[in-house]
Amino acid sequence: MKFFDYFRLPHVRILSVVFGVISAAPLLLFFDWRYAVLVGASITLLTSLVMPILLYREDRGYQLIKKEIKKPFFIDERVRFTIEQGSIGGYLVLTDSNLILLSTEKGKHRLELTRSQISKIVVGEEQISLRIYVSNTQFIQVFSGACQEMYRILLEKGWGAGA
Repeated sequence: MKFFDYFRLPHVRILSVVFGVISAAPLLLFFDWRYAVLVGASITLLTSLVMPILLYREDRGYQLIKKEIKKPFFIDERVRFTIEQGSIGGYLVLTDSNLILLSTEKGKHRLELTRSQISKIVVGEEQISLRIYVSNTQFIQVFSGACQEMYRILLEKGWGAGA
């Protein structure tokens, strides 16, 4: 995405209005309505300017790393995945030869798995997670709203033959 596309995102607009209303509500109770409107509008404007910049800075590192990865991408999805220290946010990228997990939190982490390293892939019980088994006992759990679609693409491309 280009820099100015972040300003047009619907959730940026919605959250800006919500922050403005939340900040104006207490003032409306205790002060004149004009002060509440002024503060609410100011917070809405400030949020709508700051939030896209923060989102762009967060995704910029990912976009730079993505340029290094061999194309085409069959899956390029924002996910959460588990590690020993807990659950972290990142991206799952599927290419012809690698399944890549990129972290956006806790430093620069990148895990590349080949077909031979993955024994099987299983969809979780609630259809919101994938378990990518690297051995019989070790797995990486990936959480996303598009797990069914990702699982279908992984099977079409020949990943997780042991599943």
